[in-house]
Amino acid sequence: RVPMPPLTEELRRQIVKSLGDTVEEAKITLRNIRHDAIKEAKRLKDAKEFSDDDVKRSETQVTEIINEFNSKVEAAAKAKEQEIMTV
Repeated sequence: RVPMPPLTEELRRQIVKSLGDTVEEAKITLRNIRHDAIKEAKRLKDAKEFSDDDVKRSETQVTEIINEFNSKVEAAAKAKEQEIMTV
């Protein structure tokens, strides 16, 4: 085992900042997934495989799913931040 000293307040703040960067990367990835899914639905509409209603419905469903995952990421980040900042 490697002995580790307790975290200082400064180090805790750095870890939380790094956590914030990771959360932002996750949100960007989710946004890109949403964009790609909507783009694919529009491509299928242009190929006459999807109707306008199908495109709208898929956009709504994708947006709901992405929002759900965004809230999960936020909740996990908030919980982890509290855990890190607890002495």
